[in-house]
Amino acid sequence: MISMSELFSLWHYPYVRWLVFFVFFPSLILWLFNWKYFLQYKRTFLAITLFTSISGAIAEIVAVGIHLWYYIPNLHFGPFIFGLPLGEYVFCLFFPQELIGVLLLLRKALR
Repeated sequence: MISMSELFSLWHYPYVRWLVFFVFFPSLILWLFNWKYFLQYKRTFLAITLFTSISGAIAEIVAVGIHLWYYIPNLHFGPFIFGLPLGEYVFCLFFPQELIGVLLLLRKALR
């Protein structure tokens, strides 16, 4: 279990702040106000999240492997798994859900 001091020590990483403000908070707000509507599409959320998370992680692993880009270890939190920092896996898991939510709400508004 992570202690509060360990949790707050993560805050000094810019990527953690970026994830919180641009991925976690918007997703939380979307789900708080639209959870009944989103539950109608739980299979859609699951399928797209699984596909994009796996394919996104594989694409990033390949890109790092061929030196298309790289991650500086002291700027990213968590362990590196297959050459990617933990934060990238978190992004690959949560960002598609945020995008699906926005697109479903856009679809609902345009009907």
